[in-house]
Amino acid sequence: VAELVAAAAERWRGGREGVAASAQALAFLSRIEAAQMPEALEAARALSDRPASTLVMKNLLVHWAEMEPALALNWARSDASNSYNAEVIDGMLNTWAARDPKALMNWNAKTGTGAIRRLPLSESVIGTVFRTLAETNPAEAVMNLSRLRSPNQRGQALRGIFDTVRTETQREEIVALIATIDFDDVRIQARRAMVEQWARYDAAAAAVFVEKAEPAWERTRLMDSLGMTWLQSDPATAAEWWVAHAPGADTLVKIVNVWAQSDPNAAGAWLGKHAAGPAGDAARMTFARQVADLDPESALRWADTVTDVTMREGTIDHVFNDWLTRDRVSAKQFLQKSGWSGERLGRLREALNPNP
Repeated sequence: VAELVAAAAERWRGGREGVAASAQALAFLSRIEAAQMPEALEAARALSDRPASTLVMKNLLVHWAEMEPALALNWARSDASNSYNAEVIDGMLNTWAARDPKALMNWNAKTGTGAIRRLPLSESVIGTVFRTLAETNPAEAVMNLSRLRSPNQRGQALRGIFDTVRTETQREEIVALIATIDFDDVRIQARRAMVEQWARYDAAAAAVFVEKAEPAWERTRLMDSLGMTWLQSDPATAAEWWVAHAPGADTLVKIVNVWAQSDPNAAGAWLGKHAAGPAGDAARMTFARQVADLDPESALRWADTVTDVTMREGTIDHVFNDWLTRDRVSAKQFLQKSGWSGERLGRLREALNPNP
């Protein structure tokens, strides 16, 4: 065993990882059996060439994990020398997750305290676990979502599950399974993630589902998920659908906020079709702030269409003062031709010519 370790380390002398040298080193290490791994790792740790020692230990652990993942991981996590980094352990976990996710979860749940305490699985590993589970048993994958406390972890798990959905029949199965989740927060997150994934390739079909989703009180959240995703591919259609099914100031703001980032001219033209008034004030304020960096003059004209006095003047002040810090000359020229008068003009001139 020691001779095989030394031969591999010689190929990786000084940490060099050439293709041919690495192939030779791995060939030596592949001859070491599972039962010999602890001895091989100790031999690798004793090497005087530290970069080569680290490479040998990393690859020994990965090789061991392919044969006996639980033993390899317990050894790695109890090793005080820490001759490798967290990426190695993550790679070992991903390999195990792709092969036997239930065994990995059971092992992690049963680990004790101290050096081999329960391991917080990374989002990458969680995604692999749930993808592998869903390939063979979608019901079990969905059922296990409730075991994850973190929304971020559930999000990664859901991406893993939805990666396995390739046909309409599979989608219908997942829709039905998600509907059986007892916990409201988990069910809603799962349905929203499903709608977002669906909208990326068939938004119209996703819209039909959202319009009829039960319980009805979840529809608003599902519309948000669908609308935000649909706006990225077909903003005009998405905007009309969203307003038709969820009319109101909040919907207008959400649409303008997303659309103006990709196509401010089209977003402005669409918003202009909606009459000015209290229902559209927040959207017009949002649009003015969105385009202020690109076209401050247009932004100020949009701000001036807000009907709420406090909101309108606050938006004008914000856009003008921001323009002033970036291009004082242009801001001053605009003010001179703005046609504004009274209190607003006086206020902005004070910003232009502050007292010493």
